[in-house]
Amino acid sequence: MFAQKKYEDAQPGQIREYATTFLQLDLKGTESDAEILAAVKRAQPGQEHIFVKFDEPEDLQQVGGNVTAADLPDVRFVDDAARGKGTFGRNDPRCQIMIPPADTPDGNVDVAVGVNGVVWQLKRGVDLDVPLRVWLALMAAQQELVTHNQETHDTIISTALRFPIITNSRPSDAEIEAWKKETETQFCP
Repeated sequence: MFAQKKYEDAQPGQIREYATTFLQLDLKGTESDAEILAAVKRAQPGQEHIFVKFDEPEDLQQVGGNVTAADLPDVRFVDDAARGKGTFGRNDPRCQIMIPPADTPDGNVDVAVGVNGVVWQLKRGVDLDVPLRVWLALMAAQQELVTHNQETHDTIISTALRFPIITNSRPSDAEIEAWKKETETQFCP
């Protein structure tokens, strides 16, 4: 069973387990507790909780209050083999991209791209080698631009990419179709 726990209420071992199991962070084993916590916070900006595994029903009292098993989210550990090939993009065809900085106050902030619960943090202004699924998510991320024509008093709504992307190289259309067929059961409908 699992429950959410705030960072400050979690034990260092629980944060380490969450980092390696849920977030799939590649830890060397020499990191301090503070370094691991910082890596978890970077991997999930804006979050203040981790999932903690409880083996015994009496451990539920540690979550805080009258929590029953029915109140806990249905979260399970899954073997890498059960997840299938390429779940985290390791076996995806690769794309070389660059996300240029923008002329806005947050124009140099890293771009977080999530696909089925896995988040990649992409630095702007740097050539990056990313899995195909990240490139596809960036290409699908659109925003509406609203402008006003002062002569006709019309409101014009158009769509544009949320993040301008410079694609230096990508797989061929045939490679992309083969990848989609191979991984079609790994993505939420």
